[in-house]
Amino acid sequence: MNKSELIERVAEAAGLSKSDASHAVDAVMGSISAELGRGGNVRLVGFGTFTTSSRKARHSRDPRTGEIVSFQASVSPSVKAGKQLKATNTSLKITKIGNSAGVILPKEVLAHLGASAGQELSLVVTPRGIELSSSDPDFEEQMKAARTVMTRRNRALRELAK
Repeated sequence: MNKSELIERVAEAAGLSKSDASHAVDAVMGSISAELGRGGNVRLVGFGTFTTSSRKARHSRDPRTGEIVSFQASVSPSVKAGKQLKATNTSLKITKIGNSAGVILPKEVLAHLGASAGQELSLVVTPRGIELSSSDPDFEEQMKAARTVMTRRNRALRELAK
């Protein structure tokens, strides 16, 4: 999403004109930038914390040429995601079976899940990783079967690597 798309979504969600939404987005971004410029932090509970980190001036060696390169001291902004942002729930619709569905799962795992074109799956990003769920009543059994397939596949790959 770019800035103009963000402005459109803010306008829709808040019932504002695009001009008013643009002013609101600019005001929020300007306020965050100004606070970071003063060396402060911006905490948006549940969303994240905007901070800055300072790097000292340093010397390093270019690995290709062996030449010593100097870097000036710098300050860079960073964002740490909050709990609500980390637990974002995203639905997706499987259009093809396999990795081209936008889900990085092997075909055999999707087959064990009983996934088919048009099926809704829910991906939830948690601090432990990504959790996959579905409204299908047989989903838990299918997930157990998928874990078994993944475990066997990982063991086989480790054996081949030896």
